[in-house]
Amino acid sequence: MRLKLVGTETANGLPGWKNGPLPVDQAIRGFHGATLFVGSLDGSAQLLENVFGFERVMESSTHLRLKAPDSTFGSLIDLLPVNERGLGGTGTNHHIAWRTPSDSDQLAWLDQLAGLGYRVTPVQDRQYFHSIYFREDSGILFEIATDTPGFQVDETLENLGSKLRLPAWFEPNREVIQANLPSLTLPALVES
Repeated sequence: MRLKLVGTETANGLPGWKNGPLPVDQAIRGFHGATLFVGSLDGSAQLLENVFGFERVMESSTHLRLKAPDSTFGSLIDLLPVNERGLGGTGTNHHIAWRTPSDSDQLAWLDQLAGLGYRVTPVQDRQYFHSIYFREDSGILFEIATDTPGFQVDETLENLGSKLRLPAWFEPNREVIQANLPSLTLPALVES
């Protein structure tokens, strides 16, 4: 998977990891954007612009950059045309996920997308959030996931992340999943 580290002024307001191996001002703060390899710039751009409200910020004959509305950091989508459809596997992303605050907001997205002719899945219960999925014209799989119910469904905020929590449907495979996880060692936390 190709990743590119990008320095940007818009990340200055986001907190960096205080106890990490790098100084806070050099810490990674999140995603800058994503590049989608698409069969058609127009079809993909129309969905992002007309449905999701993105705006064009850069355009050439081989590249289109769009920016999400009301956002500065993690808001860019680059569309690059390709002649062949990609295959899933090592080095690829399965899908792009968008967030929405609530179940009712998600159902509004489902109705709107279905009304535009997209084949949208029924709501999928993922224990910590609910998801719907659809493919855009170039075949890219998009997910719209709710913020709720959140990660405090099965543990308190104080204990969040202290144990491996799995949705019920993964519990039968707990031993195999746990055996294949890498060991993690965190640095000691220092209060600032």
